[in-house]
Amino acid sequence: PWKRLAKRPGAVLKHWHAVPTLEDNTFCLAYNLDGLLPSSKTQLVAILASSNIPGSIIPAEDVVRALRKRARELMIQKMRVSVD
Repeated sequence: PWKRLAKRPGAVLKHWHAVPTLEDNTFCLAYNLDGLLPSSKTQLVAILASSNIPGSIIPAEDVVRALRKRARELMIQKMRVSVD
């Protein structure tokens, strides 16, 4: 659904990319929360809590808590968070 929303005029789709934590193991990944934190224009954040491909699990509660804290700091009135 967010890909369809991104096709609307003025909408932007941003991807949160994992970074490898070990040089010799490309499947050992971590996510930098700073890369996900919303801007004042953010209206929707959708994250996948786990993935079978790299076998990673994202601490969804911590991520949602950080997103909501950042939204309060930026005084974002209506930002939705979707976790799958």
